[in-house]
Amino acid sequence: MGISDNATKVIMNELVITKGAGKFIVLAAIVNIPFIGFIPYLTQAFTILFLAIFLKHMISDEEKISVAHSQKNVQYITKPLAKWLIYGTMAFQVLWIPYVMQLITLVALGIIYANFTKYKE
Repeated sequence: MGISDNATKVIMNELVITKGAGKFIVLAAIVNIPFIGFIPYLTQAFTILFLAIFLKHMISDEEKISVAHSQKNVQYITKPLAKWLIYGTMAFQVLWIPYVMQLITLVALGIIYANFTKYKE
């Protein structure tokens, strides 16, 4: 068992225990890891696609939570920073500077994942 086997297990475990659309952020991070045979523009397109799907789920969940909040069934704090960070990361994918963009994108995806996703209970 090497480091890559352990890393694969950690990533697979993260995909299993992450709740809902948060899995798309993990997938976006995976496709942004530079490796031999790495195709930059395809990676950027997948990142935008995964972020768009995550954003759509986030917006849908916001609507459900606001309805529940109006019925006083749940307490909810809006996080407008999340949307702007996602929009910024998506827009940032238009630029291409080798490896620099992947590192910055990975940091942004990490912040989004850590702050705006949850684990299954």
